[in-house]
Amino acid sequence: MRKQSLVRALALVVPMSVAGLVSAGPASAAPAVGGVTCSKLVGSPTKLTGTLSGCTASATGGSGKLSHFVPTGAKIAWKNGTSTTYSTTPKVTEGDHDAKPCPSTSHEYELKGKVTASTNHAVTVGSAVSFEVCVTTSSIVNEPGSTIKI
Repeated sequence: MRKQSLVRALALVVPMSVAGLVSAGPASAAPAVGGVTCSKLVGSPTKLTGTLSGCTASATGGSGKLSHFVPTGAKIAWKNGTSTTYSTTPKVTEGDHDAKPCPSTSHEYELKGKVTASTNHAVTVGSAVSFEVCVTTSSIVNEPGSTIKI
């Protein structure tokens, strides 16, 4: 009798557990890359500002201004009046043998992170942010041939 009760209990629990796993999806899916791509970044490490240009026009108005631009994030005021804030983790990537590396007079960093706030319909909170920059004492630019994905 005890064995039959255990079998009945498992018969009820196992299908419910499997259904829960199937409907829940992956537990740690990577954030999707955002809906905006920009072709150029020019910034100032001393003023903590920057400008994005060549951006997806329908979503941004074509450009954006970065404020509080530090290695761990920034706020972007898009030309169309919307805004996006992101946080990133910088990683030194000098010597990674890119096809078009940063000039030898600069330091190369990869910035990856997530959008933390956004009023832009094309950039959702949690979307991935990814770009590579070349940094000198007077400028920050995207790595030659790379794009900024937000």
